[in-house]
Amino acid sequence: MKDAEALGRAALEADPAFLPAALTVGSLLERRGRKAAAVKVYDSALAASNTPAENELRRALMTARLAALGRVRERR
Repeated sequence: MKDAEALGRAALEADPAFLPAALTVGSLLERRGRKAAAVKVYDSALAASNTPAENELRRALMTARLAALGRVRERR
């Protein structure tokens, strides 16, 4: 799992808006009990901007993950 996290983080460094990498890294962190770190990954992915359609998909997925962690983000 450490390799998956490292690869995901490398992908996010190259493209902070890369949704699959954010979900992978965030999910791995959640499984390890590192909820604050997962929230940071999800928040960063939400802040990254691309097309409006990608933003809506990203917002929906990340909001669901944040809600699962007990942190509900206001819709912007």
